[in-house]
Amino acid sequence: MNADHVGREVTEQALGQAWTFARWERSVHQEFSTWAQSILPDPLDVVSRNLDKIALKDAAILRQLQIDDLAETKKAAEEKRPAILMARQYKPFADHISELALQRAGLYLGFGSPEVTSLINTAEGSSYLVFLLLKRHHPDVTLDKAFAVMVALGPRLKQILEQVQGKSEEAAEKNEPAQAG
Repeated sequence: MNADHVGREVTEQALGQAWTFARWERSVHQEFSTWAQSILPDPLDVVSRNLDKIALKDAAILRQLQIDDLAETKKAAEEKRPAILMARQYKPFADHISELALQRAGLYLGFGSPEVTSLINTAEGSSYLVFLLLKRHHPDVTLDKAFAVMVALGPRLKQILEQVQGKSEEAAEKNEPAQAG
């Protein structure tokens, strides 16, 4: 009995030849994730490149809040009421964004992570995925050729990807037992 979540190989015509897409196995997930990790920006690097600008903006905001607090203190004294002061409550954005970058940097960038998954929706990511799925049966395929195949297939590519993942009815019906290899 075949599991309906197991994908199957798909052969499709494009650019005047038959292209066989391999099943979308764990190795494809792993290779795509490794590639994604190599091109995704390091959140700490991104923040550190902009931290000076952010800190200066924080300083300007805090300076203005302190000026406003002095005016509020004077006005509150004249009106014989407690002053509503804001400067002490201000949380610098530089601190917040640095904390977020540290959190993001510590996360595993696996296939299901938002960062890695977002790459699939780019031309570079989609073509790299197509490259990975084609290279088992077409070891001489290049990234440029994979991109050309992707473009030639157009909307049909979505169906192919669903079939090689086992996410379509057709994949479930035609699925064959997994072969070792």
